[in-house]
Amino acid sequence: MSKREAFLESCCTENVDDFLRFIQLHRNKTEPFDVEEVLQEMNRDQRQTLWGKLSSLLQDVLQEERREEGSEERREEAMEVEAAADPSHVRSVVDGVTLVAAESLKVLQDGETYSSLLEIIHRLHDLLELQPVSEAPLQLQILRLCDAWWKKDLKEKETFGRSAMIIALTKSFDLKKPGTEIQRVWSLREVLLGLDYTSEDNKQMMDLLLKCFQRPAFLRNDDEKGNVKRKKVQIMEKIESKPDLALDYLEYLFTHSSTREKVLDLDQRKLTQLHKVLENWRV
Repeated sequence: MSKREAFLESCCTENVDDFLRFIQLHRNKTEPFDVEEVLQEMNRDQRQTLWGKLSSLLQDVLQEERREEGSEERREEAMEVEAAADPSHVRSVVDGVTLVAAESLKVLQDGETYSSLLEIIHRLHDLLELQPVSEAPLQLQILRLCDAWWKKDLKEKETFGRSAMIIALTKSFDLKKPGTEIQRVWSLREVLLGLDYTSEDNKQMMDLLLKCFQRPAFLRNDDEKGNVKRKKVQIMEKIESKPDLALDYLEYLFTHSSTREKVLDLDQRKLTQLHKVLENWRV
């Protein structure tokens, strides 16, 4: 049996231990097994089968975990089920599926059907939404997967791009060295162009964006000696102006007490400048 066939056969609940061994082999650089190479060797039908089996495996292991969490009595009576739903086991399976999904994006071809892969991303995205933002490596992998999905311009990218942006912003405020997350925020900046800033669904995003103006890290860089260099922000890309969006943003600022107070606390010069811009506005 070829490595391709063996790996495909391992992607199910019955052979999950074999699947996890393949993931370990992939991470062990001394072993002659690479997930990306195996995916490249597969034809489109085989990749479709693989993604379908991984989606089912992920669903099974997550459902088993939920059943275990909701039934203490069942855990005591069924040791075999308990082992299958062990938290470390669940994390290992989710980690492995996330890795294969990320490698799949590298080999995904134009015109290739990826509905089952999309199901996997949705399941992983739901996990990301339910978990608190932390430095957990698994959460970081899922975040990178959402980031990659957005950049590859695939179906429903807005959902995953928005979540990646929110988490990257949140992490950038929590970390002592937020440089990597700030770069991620910048790489996802086009996500902001598709948001409805009048919707309450985007209030969290609005609040996070407002915090950026209070964080020097977003407007500075450090030289090799650690000295802080202030920079003026310059937009080098030509983007169509959206006056209606700006007005919606101002309306949001002034209709919420927390943001209205921050605007009114600005010095007189800045308020005068804002008034002048609005006075000269031509729609």
